[in-house]
Amino acid sequence: MVSTVDRSCFRSLGFGILSGVLRQSATAALAILASMTVAGLIAAEQVFPIMAGFNFGITFLVFIATFDAKLNILFVAGISGIAMHFSRQQRTSTFWAILFGLGLRL
Repeated sequence: MVSTVDRSCFRSLGFGILSGVLRQSATAALAILASMTVAGLIAAEQVFPIMAGFNFGITFLVFIATFDAKLNILFVAGISGIAMHFSRQQRTSTFWAILFGLGLRL
């Protein structure tokens, strides 16, 4: 996964967003990134987009949490339905279909 992050700034940003949503702690993210940089697993230039992604992911969670739950569920169902319609690969289409089903179930 680290080699994938090293390839481009946008992948680093995406990795940071996903990790920020999953970890929900900027302090833990900074500690992990610092240890990876010291160990030489990741370049110092790649830390900035990843940390920006962490912050964006955590902020996005707070933003979503401020909405009414019914609106969040409709948002998930709508976005996943649109993405499922435009998805060209079977693997991603299945992911969006599962997310769509969960959005409707909730």
